[in-house]
Amino acid sequence: MREKKMRFGFLTGLLSIMLLLASCGAAGQQEAYSPEDVLNPDKFNDQLTIRYFYLPSDEEKSGDAALIRTPDGVTMMVDAGVPKTGPYVDQYLDKLGIDKIDVAVMTHPHYDHIGGYTTLMHTKEIGKAYTTRVPHDTATYRTVESLIQEKNIPREYLEDGHEFMLGEHVKVQVLNPPKGTTDEPLTATSHINNTSFVLKMTYKDKTFLFTGDLYKAGESDVLERHAEFLDADFMDAPHHGDTTSNSSAFIDAVSPDVVVFSTNIFQSLRVEERYKSKGADVYVTGLNGNILITSDGTDLNVITEKERPE
Repeated sequence: MREKKMRFGFLTGLLSIMLLLASCGAAGQQEAYSPEDVLNPDKFNDQLTIRYFYLPSDEEKSGDAALIRTPDGVTMMVDAGVPKTGPYVDQYLDKLGIDKIDVAVMTHPHYDHIGGYTTLMHTKEIGKAYTTRVPHDTATYRTVESLIQEKNIPREYLEDGHEFMLGEHVKVQVLNPPKGTTDEPLTATSHINNTSFVLKMTYKDKTFLFTGDLYKAGESDVLERHAEFLDADFMDAPHHGDTTSNSSAFIDAVSPDVVVFSTNIFQSLRVEERYKSKGADVYVTGLNGNILITSDGTDLNVITEKERPE
């Protein structure tokens, strides 16, 4: 009788532990999809964080907007969406307690990448701006250029071979545009997109690749110059995950574990399947809402504002 009681007690205890673990897992999953976590200013400050902002818009593409924050508190904004979404980005930054953008990156001068800066240059302090030398003849471009001068924002033109530190522990290397890219007023979409910044960011053992609106021809050019250096744990899908970009050769070279399509409108199931077939997890701002990538330099985790609809 005593032996049966002991067995019953053991089984009861084991069941209790299993239920506790199950409830913790469920709570963790629920927490992972909480907007309060994705935009919580008090969490993950000891880690590298990358936040992709969902930009609602009635336009076909609302553009890219990503905020990077280092463990020592340095902030870098990579693009800021179309002009109409600038107030949304500003609100996200307010919620995160960000009053200053230490580095404002403009991957290329198309309005769906620089437009939101027409708001942020009024509402936030900008430490410096990194741009390509390629100009563009649009009202949005002219407004941003005027604000850089009006606000006395230090500006640096970057190209292949440049690198900089973001804080003490995060290194950023520039892989595109090619050296010697000029400021000739070439306005062809393909030229502007293929001279987008390609930035490789390294934090301890983890690497992150940002690709702007690179087309397949631009991907081939970067591959030719940097084939052995493109491998990364995380990638921002070129041109919002569109079929104009994301060639199999480029995906193979980068071999990412995590990919984000920064777009309010899902671009291509075929491109997504191309990544998934290579073992990558794909997240889309238009489906997952705001997306947070965190890393302590050893692991990489993704938290989304909402689960992707079936």
